[in-house]
Amino acid sequence: MLDIFKAITKISRLVFVHAVRKSCAGARLRPWVLIATFVFCLVSVSARAQDQFYNFRSMLSAGGANWCIDVPASQYQPGTRLAISNCTGAPNQTFQYESGINLVAGGLCLSGLAPDPNAPAGLADCIGSDSQVWELHPFANVSGVFSIVNTDGLCVTVASDPIGPGAPLALAECEEAPTQGWVSNQVGRVVYGAYTEPTYY
Repeated sequence: MLDIFKAITKISRLVFVHAVRKSCAGARLRPWVLIATFVFCLVSVSARAQDQFYNFRSMLSAGGANWCIDVPASQYQPGTRLAISNCTGAPNQTFQYESGINLVAGGLCLSGLAPDPNAPAGLADCIGSDSQVWELHPFANVSGVFSIVNTDGLCVTVASDPIGPGAPLALAECEEAPTQGWVSNQVGRVVYGAYTEPTYY
């Protein structure tokens, strides 16, 4: 389905460019060109509608304390470890999940930063590996709470007790513990500093 979508988008763009060039040259637009231009507009709107950006608030948040997954100091670099911070809704607490596969921030993918099961959770170059494939899996007994689980059955986990600013995140065997519970909140498209997350087709 994705390949068909890509093909339609590419063809529509080519036709659209052709139409614009003809128009600029003073030529009369034919009905099929107008239709193709309309299709291109629909495809572009559809692609924008698929933008999915989320922040993740820990289930351990209580009272006036709300704790979110955070890219410390907005350091969008491979090897940056994710941590907990007060929820602000800022870009450094926002992840793109448009594909339903990778969680992306600043052009980097959420990943385990070591090969062992208790690896720190952080940012790495997106390489298409299974370890960077994530599913938001609903808790069985708590409505609205999800675990962030990869294909190895490892979950993003708050790795310190008690939770607080700077608490590190790591991967651990999934067990639906409160340290692995997240409430996702969809937000608008974000700009990561000078880096704007592109639209993927």
